[in-house]
Amino acid sequence: MLESNEFISVCPQDLISQHEDIEFQLNPNIKLKFSQDGISGFDSHWRTIEFQPEVSQLLNNIFPSLEETYSLQELQRKYPHSKEELLTILQSLYELGFLCIKTNLPIPAISFYKHLTSITRSYKAQMKEKSLTKIQTSNDPKTLKNNLVGKLLSLYFLLSEFPSHLSAAISQTNSKELQYKLSHHLSAEYWSSHTLKSGLLHLGYNTETINKLKPIPSILGMINLLRVLARTDLLSYGACLSLMEFPSVSRDKVGIVEAEWSKIEALELIPEKALEPFKQHQLKNFVDSHGSISVSFFKHASPLGPELQQQIKANAFIFVECQVDALTKIDTHYNKI
Repeated sequence: MLESNEFISVCPQDLISQHEDIEFQLNPNIKLKFSQDGISGFDSHWRTIEFQPEVSQLLNNIFPSLEETYSLQELQRKYPHSKEELLTILQSLYELGFLCIKTNLPIPAISFYKHLTSITRSYKAQMKEKSLTKIQTSNDPKTLKNNLVGKLLSLYFLLSEFPSHLSAAISQTNSKELQYKLSHHLSAEYWSSHTLKSGLLHLGYNTETINKLKPIPSILGMINLLRVLARTDLLSYGACLSLMEFPSVSRDKVGIVEAEWSKIEALELIPEKALEPFKQHQLKNFVDSHGSISVSFFKHASPLGPELQQQIKANAFIFVECQVDALTKIDTHYNKI
């Protein structure tokens, strides 16, 4: 899991409509960080955000009770600058997952996407904390090996089925830019599945056995959900696709990914030749910023109404639940190595 310290430094591309009755509330699923001057940032389970001093000062001034809901009009009385400046900061905090918007209003698509990415990754991290304690704390080589092999097989199955939904998404979009990006992504992932298959051969499988293997139900659920959404709901599809990649962070953090792989290699659970294709695939995806592709689905979309927001959020959360369910069962599903 990538840990990142981030600061609010980028303004939202499109501001939410300045309705005075728009209400903001602290996200109840985050952990606040404090310094001697008050709120200094927050931990959302998958990343740590540190605020600039002026943002911390603002929060300490306008949120005397962080458990309450505040309207823009109420907050404006506590903030001496322009309403637009205040809304810019609040919307940035919304995008980071620090705040939730409690009013049923259309939200700029990019802002909603950033907020959704923040809260779904947080939800996924919390579910993993609760569900994977036994696996994460195990020192049993057999358990660790079964878990690792299960992850590799699951990744292979997911990549093998990419054409079945990504090609449909390409045919559904009218955006030439998105078509180009998805076509390039499809080509890359098509060849990746063949590379990963070579790693499985070094695990002792033969081609016939690999072709007969079936993914666990939750992996099938992820694949089938992607197939349906690619044809019926491209925004939900883009949101789910983002959850299969690393979050969009700077390339200088590639060392974090490499360090994680070094830990796996040091355990010597499986042959290095079996692990190497998967390692190189993940590093390439990170460096190529595959995690940024999904934002293109939302880039030119109109502001999203409340019903569409809920629809996309529901689909993304279902996808996360399938992901975590898969992680809890792969160590027993693929244990006949």
